[in-house]
Amino acid sequence: MQVQCPSCSAVVTFPDERAGQVVNCASCGGQMQLPALAPSAAAPSSSPLAGPQAPSGPTKACPYCGEQILVAAQKCRHCSSILTGPNAGRGGAPGASRPSSSDGTTALVLGIIGLVLFCIPLLPVIMGILAIKYGRSAQKEQSQQGTGTAGLVLGIIALGLGIIFGGLQCIGFLAGVAEG
Repeated sequence: MQVQCPSCSAVVTFPDERAGQVVNCASCGGQMQLPALAPSAAAPSSSPLAGPQAPSGPTKACPYCGEQILVAAQKCRHCSSILTGPNAGRGGAPGASRPSSSDGTTALVLGIIGLVLFCIPLLPVIMGILAIKYGRSAQKEQSQQGTGTAGLVLGIIALGLGIIFGGLQCIGFLAGVAEG
């Protein structure tokens, strides 16, 4: 039988006797559960695999992206989150980061603080830069795009106001020094 690995999408061949068992992918080493053979499918099929197939067997929702994955999956094939072990919740690529579910809210709050307290030297610049960073991160996650965009826009405005107000304060300081 040929199946598509839910972790790396490689097509792997296993003997029909292994149907229904949890096996390791020869390509990535990830675990997957082989589908059980239907009574009519017990005889080997002469047709090659037509293309990628949806995972068969018991599935569950990925706790990080909500997409359907095999119950035995160790890594989500949609968001690349590791599902088991000490690295659970982390993306599959080294150094890869997934946006937190609160990045959009964080961006929005930082942007608002930067706007409200724009007269405090450097605060709107710092808050603006942080709001932009968190806003960009939140835009990568579907559920956070709205708050991420709002935080990003507020961060840009706070950064601009901070630069303008800081420049005016510097000009005022230099004018005072020149007079005195």
